Amino acid sequence: MIHLKSYLPFLEEIEIMANDAPNLKVAKTKLNTENDEIEEFKSNLKPALDRLYKDIKDPVERGKKVDELLGTENTNKYANDYRMILNDMESVEKKQNSILGDVADINADKSLLASSSNTADNKDIKAKINQQIADRNRKKSETTSEINKLKTDIVKRESDFAQKMTKNIQDVENDIKTLSKGQK
Repeated sequence: MIHLKSYLPFLEEIEIMANDAPNLKVAKTKLNTENDEIEEFKSNLKPALDRLYKDIKDPVERGKKVDELLGTENTNKYANDYRMILNDMESVEKKQNSILGDVADINADKSLLASSSNTADNKDIKAKINQQIADRNRKKSETTSEINKLKTDIVKRESDFAQKMTKNIQDVENDIKTLSKGQK
């Protein structure tokens, strides 16, 4: 039962008493704000952001919807950090689609080369097509490198985000326990 009692203050806001010292009032307000941000992000903002990024592919329209969701004066640091992660994931997806387009163009150029004859006029055309293939392969390679870097950055960002949230939750829980002990 002791564990249930120590968990109970985390479920409700910390009550700010009229006789609390000013620094205690500030600490309680900060804890309530942090707890509200965490709960709002987990229960509302994260699922809504995931849904918006999944359903709306037009970046302008999605940006408007995200701004409507978060508001112009949104200070929820978790939602803003998560939005950046989602933007990077979308960038990876766009780059992967770009690679698919390059592969399709390379295959089309290769089939054009295979079907052309070896006349003198076609040698210049073949040289240009070979150059296009080489350029597209180089672009594909660069895009693949960018994707790998972005994926590494995303993994690090997600890890940092999870650590930040876990640390902040632990800090809030520890502060609540400390304040609860001080109120007894």
